[in-house]
Amino acid sequence: MLSGHRTFKEFLYKYNITLSFGSLSWQTESLGEVFAKTGKRYGTKCKLWFSIGCFIGAFCSIICMLALVLHVIYFISVQLKSTEPTSETLEQQKRDATIVLLVPGVNVPVTHIPSLIISLLLSAVVHEFGHAISAASEDVRTEQIGFVFFLFLPSAYVSLSTSDLTSKPLLSKLKIFFAGIWHNIILCLVCFVLMVLFFNSSGMFPSLITTSDSGVYVRGLATNSALHKQLEPNDLIHAVNNFPITNGQSWRSSLQNIMNTNRGHLIDAQYLQTNIKNNGLSCCEEDHESLLCFNDWNDKSNKMCMTARDVLNFQTCSNTQQLSAGQYCIVPYSDDDVIDLVGIDAVGKKRIVYLGDLKNLNREVTVSDVHSKFSFLSIDALSWLLRTLNYTLALSGALAILNLAPAYNLDGDAIFGAIFEFLEFYYQYPYKKLYTRIRIFFTFMLALNILIAAYNMIKIYKQ
Repeated sequence: MLSGHRTFKEFLYKYNITLSFGSLSWQTESLGEVFAKTGKRYGTKCKLWFSIGCFIGAFCSIICMLALVLHVIYFISVQLKSTEPTSETLEQQKRDATIVLLVPGVNVPVTHIPSLIISLLLSAVVHEFGHAISAASEDVRTEQIGFVFFLFLPSAYVSLSTSDLTSKPLLSKLKIFFAGIWHNIILCLVCFVLMVLFFNSSGMFPSLITTSDSGVYVRGLATNSALHKQLEPNDLIHAVNNFPITNGQSWRSSLQNIMNTNRGHLIDAQYLQTNIKNNGLSCCEEDHESLLCFNDWNDKSNKMCMTARDVLNFQTCSNTQQLSAGQYCIVPYSDDDVIDLVGIDAVGKKRIVYLGDLKNLNREVTVSDVHSKFSFLSIDALSWLLRTLNYTLALSGALAILNLAPAYNLDGDAIFGAIFEFLEFYYQYPYKKLYTRIRIFFTFMLALNILIAAYNMIKIYKQ
């Protein structure tokens, strides 16, 4: 046991891995040499690249600081106008929020956690590699590069040579400090372009998906579903009980509407006289798969045997509906609760008859507004890719916004600290004292925005 413990500790020491309560970290110095070679080889191009990032970052930092302050003012003004926030007010605050918290299990489904972790790791790595490459192009040594997993949340860091960094002019420092933010902005643009190119339905670009305004695609069927022989993945469902289906929302609302109210079908007496197969106490004595026993919804003793497929051609009705003389609102006969008879219309298929609980139908048939153009790419894989791109866009943008603020221990702190240090040296005036006040103010503003985001999330979650 002791030998195994020593072997494990030696393994951790050999590969520079550190374990502590709730965290795992790995660090290396060898990657610094790779960045140094890259910086020397593409030095001129890198300097131009990060110069562009420096100017764009400076412009974005002004917008970020204004947004942090204005959002706090906006939130306070809304609270003063309304003693009890309405759902509309909360939704408006959610749309206008500078910062939105992502909390698994609250506003992020637990199944999205893998995408969230990958996006967070990618955003952090791109950010830190930006610092490392920029530093290499300015002849600043990268002493250490590391990755940390704290409570399964990944992050990355680079440690630059302090002596090399302090000896550089202001513009070189700013290029290095803005580099991570610049790379996060570029990552956002890359994600956006990929989503526009491969996940659009306009036909202008080589999209991986196709959509339809006249139905929903079958994404999958439960293994125990009786519909396996009648429906297949990628089938296009365009109507349920003659309710037109245009998207996933209309599919769900149609099923809900049938369950809540329109569970019956409206039949007139004239049709019954010519089409009823049997009635009375014994119903549908003949064993025939197309026949089904029905009863008047308001009079269970009034049973009638009819062809299920024919009944589906009639409009739906409810048991509270006012009926004319000679009309019946009939439902499939059941000793217990009302069961549902539903006709599902799919392109290229004969009408599918479903008899049972519609709650089970919702679970048995998974639908999607889109489907893959290529057989080797499942819609689940494309959904995962699109979700990961969305999270990467959001998290990379959030990382850029947070680091633009001149708040403690963020890139904005290093950026504005370098600027005010230069001003103090050049003008011989204690600008650092002024910056200390600015840093405290924007740290407070950033904290307030995070608290506002948490407040809005809790309010919306409660509703």
